[in-house]
Amino acid sequence: MDGARGELVELLVWAVTAGLFDVVRARVIADESRAGARENAEQAGVSAVTWRQRRSRTVRQLRPIADQWTQAA
Repeated sequence: MDGARGELVELLVWAVTAGLFDVVRARVIADESRAGARENAEQAGVSAVTWRQRRSRTVRQLRPIADQWTQAA
């Protein structure tokens, strides 16, 4: 896996291993980042506004973890 998605997966694995994130939340984030995830959510009845709010919340949660990850590297 390469590119931004690959880095996200590396970050999530590191965060779970470090005890900063639980496996369930990491899986949800990984699923949300897959190609077509937004379209699938909209087909399931999730509005575009709700989708953007979820993504913003995820980014807020990941920011401090990403800072720790880069410092540890």
